[in-house]
Amino acid sequence: MVLGFICIVRRCRGEDSCLAEDLKTLGVVSGNQYLPGIAAACALAVPCFHTQTGKVSGESWMSYSRSESCGKRMPYVAVRAPVLALAFAAGPGLWFWLLRRRAGERREQFFKFLTASYRPESAAWEVNRLARNMALKCVVAVSPVSYAPGLQLTLAQCLMFSFTAWHMRSLPYKLDLLNSVEAVSLWVLNLCLMASSLAVSNSWHLTPEFRIQLMVGVYVVLAINAFGLGLLFVWSKFLDDDHRLFKQ
Repeated sequence: MVLGFICIVRRCRGEDSCLAEDLKTLGVVSGNQYLPGIAAACALAVPCFHTQTGKVSGESWMSYSRSESCGKRMPYVAVRAPVLALAFAAGPGLWFWLLRRRAGERREQFFKFLTASYRPESAAWEVNRLARNMALKCVVAVSPVSYAPGLQLTLAQCLMFSFTAWHMRSLPYKLDLLNSVEAVSLWVLNLCLMASSLAVSNSWHLTPEFRIQLMVGVYVVLAINAFGLGLLFVWSKFLDDDHRLFKQ
């Protein structure tokens, strides 16, 4: 990020408008990288864990600080909740405002790397992606996999299913091929989340052998999907100079 700032200053030396626009672009890109982690750090103040069963009273501790009792959680939540709201405002909120404000203007070219592949009415779809990533990070932080794996998978599954339904309804890409590839990948993730939830759930009686087979199947399906995406990239990048499938 510091390197990018130096390059922008050198390229736009003496041009205030160029410097301002490129700094906004740098802020948007760096937000995509760092804001999900910031959101997760804020959400860590929510979960607690206890060391005893329901029949035996035990002390509850904060999941990120095993020396702090859950009775002291509210001050941490009060401090981190505004930071979490600020992270969503500085990420998805800022993206949406910039993209809407630049719509139809000549300066919109500074955000072409975010909007070029989307239909005009879905130009702000990257905002939804960032919001989804931040929400997933918060889900992982609120329900640690070592303490509540079933809850984590259920929350992630609800979030991913909602995003998949939104994608199927919006079809944001200009090209049908990209819409189909994205839809297939999202449905693969949903099915793998469902299978993983079944494997970790105590409400189903699964033999150890079947549980192992189920998880191996999840990894195989994910590997096939990743392999297919890799083949599509190699084919479009090196084997097809005309890029017929990627033309309107």
